[in-house]
Amino acid sequence: RQRQMCIRDREKKAMVLALVGSLDPGITQIVFHPSVESEAMKHITGTWRIRGWEARLFGDPDVAEFFKSNGILQTDWRDLKKRFDSRFPAQPRSHAQE
Repeated sequence: RQRQMCIRDREKKAMVLALVGSLDPGITQIVFHPSVESEAMKHITGTWRIRGWEARLFGDPDVAEFFKSNGILQTDWRDLKKRFDSRFPAQPRSHAQE
């Protein structure tokens, strides 16, 4: 069963949205480890509460709408590399460059 956000969680959510909303356009790395809270997760890591909160945060419809309305993309390194490579294709090296 997924927990509802408490008042403290809502305050943290507001802080995350304020932080993300204050960023300049471009690429910014913010690392999260959202995870489903479970007995197994409690044995794997001492940060299971934070990871559970992060999962609830990113599952929150308000957060999804905030990201969408502000043009914020959630991505990973693989997708970022594809985007970069499509804009700046590798140039073949000639023997003169070696």
